[in-house]
Amino acid sequence: MTRLNRQSSEVYVRTALRKNLTSVVADLMDKVKWLELIPSGGFVILKPNFCDYRSDRIEDANTSFPFIEAVCEVLSSRAGRIVIVEADGLRYKIETVYRMMGMERLTRRYGVQLMNLTTDRVKKFSEPLLEDFGLPAIFSECDCFMTLPKLKTHALTYFTGALKNQWGCIPRPDRILLHKHIQNLIPRINQLLSPRLAIMDALVAMEGRGPTNGIRRDLSLLLASRDLVALDAAAMRLVGLDPKKAKHVVNAASIGVGRIDDIHVDGDDFGFIKPFVPARMEWTLLLMNYLARYRPFVYHILLDTNLFSIGKRMAMWLRKWQLS
Repeated sequence: MTRLNRQSSEVYVRTALRKNLTSVVADLMDKVKWLELIPSGGFVILKPNFCDYRSDRIEDANTSFPFIEAVCEVLSSRAGRIVIVEADGLRYKIETVYRMMGMERLTRRYGVQLMNLTTDRVKKFSEPLLEDFGLPAIFSECDCFMTLPKLKTHALTYFTGALKNQWGCIPRPDRILLHKHIQNLIPRINQLLSPRLAIMDALVAMEGRGPTNGIRRDLSLLLASRDLVALDAAAMRLVGLDPKKAKHVVNAASIGVGRIDDIHVDGDDFGFIKPFVPARMEWTLLLMNYLARYRPFVYHILLDTNLFSIGKRMAMWLRKWQLS
């Protein structure tokens, strides 16, 4: 991804309230001139944010199915192949999430393929931050990589949006071990994978203890841009967050991935949004993030169902005790 030469980056915001979702998606895709990026019959990769497997949190934490379907419907008029990708989580297989989300409906309706990046062929990069691991080879084979993030706060990175969504492209289920590199690795992964455009799902967003345990916020908005840094910065400002507090976004701007300032927002009225409550980096999260640097802790504690459950209950009790 090369340094931007435009005078400003364009971010488009549209409301989906009482509107046909496919029409809103089509409008946004036209604004970002998607036809320039995808040849007729081309190969498109879509990367949603599927970070939770709990049935009661899927709608709040994951990119919504109706939005993904609307994107596929628009793409199907031109693309010859559409593949939705995501990697296994630390405690779940992504196929489980695909089933819970009902993603097979997109296979039947639009011929969409569902891929587990953890089992894909790997392309090696001489990247010390990846610790001799690689990234899925499929990204070097597509005509256009589109990322479909969800607007949420994040306890570790302050905000999770377009840039952070590529963290899930690391095919390691134990990528939590790489959290020590996260602020610099997210920008580098975006350089290596070069997503061409992003459409952000803010139909249902999340504040507070994101990305999975926060408070639901219904916004009925979608945002789009070819500049992922600008999209994240604009989204944060939209909900009253400071982009300069998201180190991975600042670092991405510093190496030329996109613009954190000089952004032009073309959007519907969104003055109704009350500022989001940011996620607090509580001591329990700080402790776990520190311990997660070490393989024995990840493999013998976090991956042990019984020990993990005991630790989680203790952390919840201590948090309540601290707040009482």
